[in-house]
Amino acid sequence: MNIERTENAVWFSLDFCPNADLVVVVRHFVDDFCNQILEVDYRGLLAVAIHELLENGVKHSADGRVSVRVEVEKTDAAVAVKIWTRNAASSADREAVSALFTLRREAEDADAFYQEMMLKPGPGGLGLARIMAETGMDLKLELDSEGIAITGAVEFPIGGARNGT
Repeated sequence: MNIERTENAVWFSLDFCPNADLVVVVRHFVDDFCNQILEVDYRGLLAVAIHELLENGVKHSADGRVSVRVEVEKTDAAVAVKIWTRNAASSADREAVSALFTLRREAEDADAFYQEMMLKPGPGGLGLARIMAETGMDLKLELDSEGIAITGAVEFPIGGARNGT
């Protein structure tokens, strides 16, 4: 694990081979990390995003490894949060997540996408839809021949509503 601080930003990165129990430990670590640097209103939102992204990484990792980076940058006006996860993935998982992001682009908004995923039979997509709808986080997908990287970013204005960035 690597934790660093710059003038306005604090971040950590972790590359590990988790199981379900370790994901819970990491989530508690993230909760403690956020408790030190975020306002109370935003801690739960970030916990949802981290938990869902780590859970997806564990479920769909082709080699058992997951990488995560969480960065929080504060200014006088806002708190910007960026979460990045990466895991090796089968071609079927890469195709499935690509199709999911296509559905999101076609949806009216994050809430409509979340409702669509709730009604969809079978597994797949609800966690990512939940992140977008509940946190306002903008998720971006990067695929390569070996894996999946998802970056989520959101800005929480101090004293105002949140905005995906």
